Amino acid sequence: MSADRSPVLSVNELVVHLHSGEGLVRAVDGVSFDIRPGETVGLVGESGSGKSITALAIMSLIPKKNIGFRGGRVLFDGADLNTMSDGEMRSIRGNQIGMIFQEPMTSLNPVLTIGRQIGESLVRHRGMSNREAELEAIRLLDRVGIPSAAERVREYPHQLSGGMRQRAMIAIAIACKPKLLIADEPTTALDVTIQAQILELIDELKRELNMGVLMITHNFGVVAQTANRTAVMYAGRIVEQAETTSLFDGPAHPYTAGLLAAMPRLGTKALAGRHRLKEIPGIVPRLTEARRHCAFAARCNHRIQACLGAQPDITLTATGHQVRCFAPLSPVGQERVLEHGS
Repeated sequence: MSADRSPVLSVNELVVHLHSGEGLVRAVDGVSFDIRPGETVGLVGESGSGKSITALAIMSLIPKKNIGFRGGRVLFDGADLNTMSDGEMRSIRGNQIGMIFQEPMTSLNPVLTIGRQIGESLVRHRGMSNREAELEAIRLLDRVGIPSAAERVREYPHQLSGGMRQRAMIAIAIACKPKLLIADEPTTALDVTIQAQILELIDELKRELNMGVLMITHNFGVVAQTANRTAVMYAGRIVEQAETTSLFDGPAHPYTAGLLAAMPRLGTKALAGRHRLKEIPGIVPRLTEARRHCAFAARCNHRIQACLGAQPDITLTATGHQVRCFAPLSPVGQERVLEHGS
């Protein structure tokens, strides 16, 4: 990791409420985290927790007509992205900040060659000629592990396999050597072997370019493999944030402990098919509801009376975890949840 400890990205109390037929959806509700050069931060949680909306808000990719309210600060290299014009954001997107989307087949343009799509940002942001951009696109395709790059550069997305399309997306995202890479579920549609290769590639590129990386996923296995620090998101808020190894060794929030308890483990009866995996009871609350208490309280076996009367603030545990909980788990409580499920 870089010796420079100044964050390349600092998200402070980000709030994004979206219009819906049922009222305002509190999709992101006071999210804060930092990413430093050469560091990967994992943002993990169930579907609908607000992870992807957080990424889209950072990149200013949510249509303004859909936003009911947006607040907080998103500082990139000290400049607040929330206050930038559309033109200023276009000069940053694909240039200083790259993004890998969930599904490359819907993110790539089906009527443009792969080389053209990589070259667009090089022409726009680096002032290259079309020929220079094509040569650089070939180099980038070769770097991300696509064979016969000089031929593939003239092919269209449908002519590539799923793994190759994802590698092409990575080539587009890193073409201008960004300071920050946002990877939104970059391995969801891939088989296990290709997943591992893609994650290893992102990690290699992070070290080469000294990029900060925001790794968005619902898979704790992905953050265990890639992330220096992990933030756990629930119902639009980060409920726990810590060094990844510390988070796995001793989660402080009951939700984090419940997610970890639901993971299959080598040697367990659950993995062998002889025992059901643990699950967290109940469902995620509707994000249109005003929250006057802890959003996880109804599903939590460790709640106390305070959980039902107010929303908890972030506190710091003795192990250095930032946790949004009135009664963070003690080591004994963590062990009980991980053994028996939440």
